[in-house]
Amino acid sequence: MSQLQRSPEPGVWFIFDKSKRIKKVRGGQPPRVARENGRVKIQVLHIEDCPNWQEAGDRVRLVLDSIGRGDVPVEFVLIRTEAEAVSSGFAGSPTILLDGQDLFPSQGNTADLACRVYLTERGFAGAPTVGQLERTLQEREALSGDRS
Repeated sequence: MSQLQRSPEPGVWFIFDKSKRIKKVRGGQPPRVARENGRVKIQVLHIEDCPNWQEAGDRVRLVLDSIGRGDVPVEFVLIRTEAEAVSSGFAGSPTILLDGQDLFPSQGNTADLACRVYLTERGFAGAPTVGQLERTLQEREALSGDRS
């Protein structure tokens, strides 16, 4: 489980994970540590007009079920404002977070309420493929060991 600690520097936070890796995060509000009750948490962040958020969520659910993690819920989070985009780790719609971290990190987050594109084996698409999700989720230590 991640731990959050405020830095002496205003607006800076540190996130420590179980391997003692540290991530420094800047911003006035603390970053969201997404685990609840020690359980893995997956969120699909999206804007209202995004045509791909449901498909992205369906693919995440399919992969979780196929790797034996049907117990992990998928939460859909509607991003309505630029402030919500900034505070949530939004990188365009849909953004898929595992414990508050983007499964497909890019050049950075955005305050723009805009669609996101993913580079897939067949070119650009509005959501990652099932294969990409499967590889990425299986690589994540949080999904392999946590069954709380």
